[in-house]
Amino acid sequence: MEWKDIVWLFAIIGTNLFTWRLSVIEIRYIRRDTDHMDKRLDHITSEIGGLKEEIALIKPRTRK
Repeated sequence: MEWKDIVWLFAIIGTNLFTWRLSVIEIRYIRRDTDHMDKRLDHITSEIGGLKEEIALIKPRTRK
């Protein structure tokens, strides 16, 4: 094995580790964004539930 082969080997390994690290970081961001969206969705759902309860409390108008 020549020194050029060793340099290429380390370059390939380094590139693979770098891309693997990027994919781990992307997965972490996607997971964090998904958790944030789940919390927002829960908040919106509870707001809608509260509005439905308030609407049910309003007496319907009787038409003349």
